[in-house]
Amino acid sequence: NTDSVLPAGGACVRFVAYAAERAPDVNVGKPSRELARLLVRLYALDPRRTLMVGDRCNTDVAFGRSVGMRTLLVLSGCHTLADALNGPAECFPDFVLPSLDDLAAHHC
Repeated sequence: NTDSVLPAGGACVRFVAYAAERAPDVNVGKPSRELARLLVRLYALDPRRTLMVGDRCNTDVAFGRSVGMRTLLVLSGCHTLADALNGPAECFPDFVLPSLDDLAAHHC
């Protein structure tokens, strides 16, 4: 249901932190650089040859850029091209496509 509004991961962390009466020791949700580094290490990724694809500039694109990955913003989700153009540099994607279908059309 696209009319529903659900809290994201960060909001849920705040619920738990409030209930526990303390801040978390580590937050590893996107765009956590620590999480990106862990994934690069665990999966032996070469960030220069890895493409982070997502529909949010402030999480997906920032996540990939935090460790030197190339980034692709797909416009079929949350953010628009205007959001990317008007956002901070760390949230600016290397590539933009209307959808993942367009990625397949370019590379298959």
